[in-house]
Amino acid sequence: MNLVDVILNNVRRYPEKLILICGDTRLTYRRFNERCNRLANSFGVLKLYKGDHIALLSKNCHFHYEMFFGAAKTGTVFIPLNYRLSPRELIYILNDSESKSLFFAKEYLQVISSIKNDLKYVSSYVCLDEKIEDFLFYEELLRDSSPKEPDSSFIKEDDIVTIFYTSGTTGYPKGAMISHKNRISDMINQVTDNEYIEPEDIHLNVGPLYHIGALSQSHGHIYMGCTVVV
Repeated sequence: MNLVDVILNNVRRYPEKLILICGDTRLTYRRFNERCNRLANSFGVLKLYKGDHIALLSKNCHFHYEMFFGAAKTGTVFIPLNYRLSPRELIYILNDSESKSLFFAKEYLQVISSIKNDLKYVSSYVCLDEKIEDFLFYEELLRDSSPKEPDSSFIKEDDIVTIFYTSGTTGYPKGAMISHKNRISDMINQVTDNEYIEPEDIHLNVGPLYHIGALSQSHGHIYMGCTVVV
């Protein structure tokens, strides 16, 4: 039960079908998989390897999906951050998770700049949507990386693929570790419980993707080969 197979199965079945619509961005299953491959293959440049943690600070966008499945192809662990958190709370989660790379949308540049000196493990910073001096640029990382499918034969179903942090309303947030098997089991449960989901469907995601509920709904539809509107 490997998440890589979920995307590759749909690339074979629906290569030119849209998987994601986000603003002006339109990605087919084939193009989406290629971008995930390029991201996964760029991790060597960032010195990221199986078991390392990467974090994302951004509102809903197609980058959430690329980073989730890109990380899944390499055994890297994806951590989406709640963009409503205070700098102090972000510092805690980034340090607690020992995240080594932080991807962020430009609108959070000021926040990132203010907390950089307090982050113990982050060694690379990547801006998603604009080239900024002193930071890596997401699209350049993809451009300079190979589109070939990375080797994922070493990834096991019990390997952790993502960590979602709780709200921490009664104490410090706790990281809930979620495996490949967890995610695929959830996808299958959604498809079997919701018999109305068909490959021709278009799913509108309005929930925040740092929350497991919103991500789960999207993943169930992706599993079926649907189109997700972010």
